[in-house]
Order: sequence, then C-alpha cells, then structure tokens
Amino acid sequence: MAPVRGPLGHVELQILVNLAAGPSHGYELMRAIGVSSGGRLKAGPGTLYVAMKRLVDAGLAEELSPPQATGRQRRTYAITSRGHAVMREELARLRDIVDHAAAAGWLEGPRGAIP
Repeated sequence: MAPVRGPLGHVELQILVNLAAGPSHGYELMRAIGVSSGGRLKAGPGTLYVAMKRLVDAGLAEELSPPQATGRQRRTYAITSRGHAVMREELARLRDIVDHAAAAGWLEGPRGAIP
C-alpha cells in the first residue's frame, strides 16, 4: 500500500466524496463528479482511472468486482475505512482554508462568490 503524500487532488477528493455515498463504477463516477462540482470539474476516462489507481494503491478505495471476461468491462469501486478518514481530514483542511478566506472578506455575495 502506497502512502498518501500531501493533499489529495481535486479529482481524487471528488471520487472519495462520491464513493462515500456508495460503490460506483467509472462512468457513474465521471458523471457524478461533473454534477457534484456544478460542472466545474470534468474527469475523463484517462484522468479518472489514473486517479482511481492512485486511490486503490494508497488503500483509500478498493475494486469490488474485476472486469468481466466477456461483454462490458465495468469495474466497481468502494471507499475504504482509511479512505473515509483521509477524506474527512482533507475536507476539514479545505474548510479551514475557506473559513480563513471568509474571515479575510474574500468570500462575499451569493454562495461565497469572490468579488
């Protein structure tokens, strides 16, 4: 298991947040990342599966079903207990940054629009 080095990237964090809702396969994750980011983040297959490999290698996610030998090859992934812990730590770190920015007056207007 590879250690987690530094903060998670946006795609990795979005994957973990979406997997926290339940197991999912790649296409569902690509769609969910677009929806949960309000369309600001798009993860194509290359980006998604490289990020998934990093998460699996670090023990933050696991593959539940190997690709089928015939037919559509769909891999289903789930978040691990370690993944839940790292996700919560990362979200808390980001919340601290947003709180600091808000206290400095950088977040104003609807939904924290930056002036």
